[in-house]
Amino acid sequence: MIKFDNISAYSDNPDMLVRKISTGSTGSSLTHGADTAPSHYTEISRRDYDLEMENLEIEEIYRSEVKRLIRERYSDSEEHAIRRKALSLLINPAQASERVEAGYPEPERVIEEFSAYDRYAEDCKAQARQEAPRILEQRRKALKFDKSYVIK
Repeated sequence: MIKFDNISAYSDNPDMLVRKISTGSTGSSLTHGADTAPSHYTEISRRDYDLEMENLEIEEIYRSEVKRLIRERYSDSEEHAIRRKALSLLINPAQASERVEAGYPEPERVIEEFSAYDRYAEDCKAQARQEAPRILEQRRKALKFDKSYVIK
């Protein structure tokens, strides 16, 4: 159960944390100021909080790994060019012949190029989804064995 004293909100259960609903701030004790309405706070188990944090870390690793994998084949500017050409063709299909005359690729080539890029990006996402938990585990193991931060 959430309790309040003069300056903080806290749980009377040591296995629970307090979360301020409006901000998502979570801790064993939160400074509340004038905001002492019990409806503004909720409890979350330490285990559930740890799982939330792990899922956030995995999601962050996933996003950066997708970007890294895509960059192995496509530079940032190449990716933008492929998307821009496909979007232009989608928005203005009637102007496709004018664009070809101006030196742009044939519509079929634009579609093939985008399809290849899209398939590769989806493959990268699938690979990153599988690799993210393993990468997180590797990072945690590296931190456990890194004693360089210990003051002697």
